[in-house]
This record gives sequence, structure tokens and C-alpha cells, in this order.
Amino acid sequence: MNKKIKSRYRNEVTTTFNKYRLFNGNHIASFGDSEIIKFFFWFLVNGKIQPFDHPDGYIKVNNKILVIEHFTIDCYDTYPNGGSMFQNHESKTEKEFRNMQRTETGKHLIKPISVPASYKSFIDNCRSRFNNHYNQISCYKKHLLDKGLADNNTEFTTCFLMEDVSPFGALSCDEETLQPVCLARSKDFLDFISSKSEVDLIFSAFSFNGVYYPYIFTQHDLASCYTNVLDYANFHFLSSNNTMEVYFEKSISSKDLSNYNDI
Repeated sequence: MNKKIKSRYRNEVTTTFNKYRLFNGNHIASFGDSEIIKFFFWFLVNGKIQPFDHPDGYIKVNNKILVIEHFTIDCYDTYPNGGSMFQNHESKTEKEFRNMQRTETGKHLIKPISVPASYKSFIDNCRSRFNNHYNQISCYKKHLLDKGLADNNTEFTTCFLMEDVSPFGALSCDEETLQPVCLARSKDFLDFISSKSEVDLIFSAFSFNGVYYPYIFTQHDLASCYTNVLDYANFHFLSSNNTMEVYFEKSISSKDLSNYNDI
């Protein structure tokens, strides 16, 4: 299960990039051809991701800094106060699993994800969580300045790394084929970010059959993105209400332990 751990303890940016196989030759779909996308890869080739706290990471090359802020998104309903129903469900399930008695065969827990999922929830969550971090961009830059990592002449580029943690991804169907929801092809999301000029790059991925397909797009390439939009709102969204979560932990039986003692 996905864990949100502060980057000073674990480099969540690198962890997510590795998950997407960014450093292992995985193809990255690019929606647009602006210079800023090339600039993103220039940072990766010439610099190193540094874990940080507020923002989650950065890459510095000369006096240019790529600010990288990582946050999770999902396709599940939220509470009125904005809390994630899925993360609450996940937390309760993990607690139940931890409290289970271990047997000689280990311990096992299979539970349905009893939280409604929809395309609307996915887009609403993306907007809300995007806004929460968007409002902190000036603070991210100030923190880097305060720590002596940047100065008044530093050129900043800001990237939002949006990780979909829906267990089987956000999937829809256009009556013929499955269409994983890609934010770069969602008119609802493109309309939303059209006024969010402080974010230069958005990096994300959709998953299908356990494989991640990363993609990148920019606020400067919206015209190109709009030519490829899909009508997700009118597709059939594949709800995961019947999806089962599986928790499994193996333990060595007393019989097996006795065999070890005989060695």
C-alpha cells in the first residue's frame, strides 16, 4: 500500500520516478513540444534529485532550480472537510491487519474497497490537491532561499508530480475500449489549470494491468492538449466498489523452526 512519508526520511520524488521506471528507459508520453519539457529532461541529465521538505525535492544546476512537489491523487469520494475516504479506509484496514493474530501459516486479510469511485471524484480530488500545493509555491521558493540553496538571481521552474494511488488506476470505457484517465486529455482538468501559470510542468502516470504509463505536459502546451481531449465525463467509469484489497504476511511455523534448530 502506498505510504506518504516526509521526504527528509525518504526521497518520495525518486521513489515515484523509480515506480514509473523513469530512469530505466521507460517511454514518457509528451503532450506538446515546448522547450520547457526539454528543460525538464535537461535537469534530470545534468543534476541530481535532492530530497527536501517543503518542497519534496529539487534539482539544482548552476543557478537554475527545478522545484518538484509530489502529492497523491485518487478516484474516491472525500468527506465534507476534504479528507480522503480511501485513505481513511486504507488506514482502518491496515490497523485491522496489524491487530490480527498471526497463525502458523501467517495472517491474511481480504476486504472490499467500500468507498464510491467516479471520474467526478477523480477530477475534484485533482483540483483540490493541486490547489493546496499551488498556494504554497511562493513558500517553497522562499524556503529554498532561506536555506541558502537559492538567491535572488535563481531561475525557478516548478513541477507538480501527481501520483495516482487508486489501487487499479482510474479507468473508464468508451463502449469499445478501456480508456485510462489521462489528465493531459481531460478537458475538465485542462480548463482548471488554464489559469495556474505558476506551475510549469505536470508529471503523472496512468496504470493499466499493473504497468505505469508516465506522461508530461505543461501549462504552455494547452492548445496542443486540447486537440487530444477525450470525453471522460460521458464514458462509463469503472467503479472499484467490488475490488478486493489483499493483505498477506507469511510467518515461519514452529515445525519449520524446529528443522532449523536441527541444522
